[in-house]
Amino acid sequence: MLSSSRVLMCWCLVACVAGCMPQEGLQVNAANAPREQNLRPVWGEPIVLPQSPWVVIPFAVESPNQKLGFSPGISSGGFVFGVSSVGFSMNKEFGTYWQTGWTHWNNAAVYNSATGQSHLLLDRRAVICRAYIPSDTMQMNGKPKNYILLATAEKDTNGDHYINEDDQLTLYYCDLSGAGTQRLTPPDVSFHDLTRDPAGTLLLISVRRDTTGSGKFTDDNGDLLRVDLSNVQQGQAFLPEELRQKASRLVTSQPEH
Repeated sequence: MLSSSRVLMCWCLVACVAGCMPQEGLQVNAANAPREQNLRPVWGEPIVLPQSPWVVIPFAVESPNQKLGFSPGISSGGFVFGVSSVGFSMNKEFGTYWQTGWTHWNNAAVYNSATGQSHLLLDRRAVICRAYIPSDTMQMNGKPKNYILLATAEKDTNGDHYINEDDQLTLYYCDLSGAGTQRLTPPDVSFHDLTRDPAGTLLLISVRRDTTGSGKFTDDNGDLLRVDLSNVQQGQAFLPEELRQKASRLVTSQPEH
């Protein structure tokens, strides 16, 4: 058994290592700052989508000074693929879907193994911070209904000169080919988490707000959104504000004596 002094020493070492790790994400240079040289484009491990010809291949642009590290969020029953910006962990999320954990992909190629054709998933600068990918074919109304969900950061909203999961996240829906892209979260909130009903017909999404105007979406007092997967559109709040206020009053009101 470790003594208390050794335990403290271990925690100090962990803190020092964590503090020395460079910030991850897409760096945003200040005005007139020189652009970083010798950036290298890299492909990640291919992700074969079930019972379809489609393969998703992560892409990122890496700095030669960037240190390698595993994606966080490894859990029991998960898998790790690669240790660079295109590395990711795969953890069971809901139903037949896996979540990639926090990633720092800048794009992904979608390859059709039947036709040999390929294209990029995104047409703009971004960081894909989380992806939800099927591990098996799901049925809806007797027909296959699989899709991909992407949580992307596209602006340095918190002003720390990096685009990553600490900025505003937008959740997108697309089919396995990358077509039919639909934004699921409104422009004034940041995606936080999601789950799906057992029947696989609804997505329930939690979002956060920036209530201070600082560009930091940290307020948990955001909405809960509902998306009908049979008619995918931007999520809508499904609990009335009056219900939230009533629940709050039950907790904060002074009991009568």
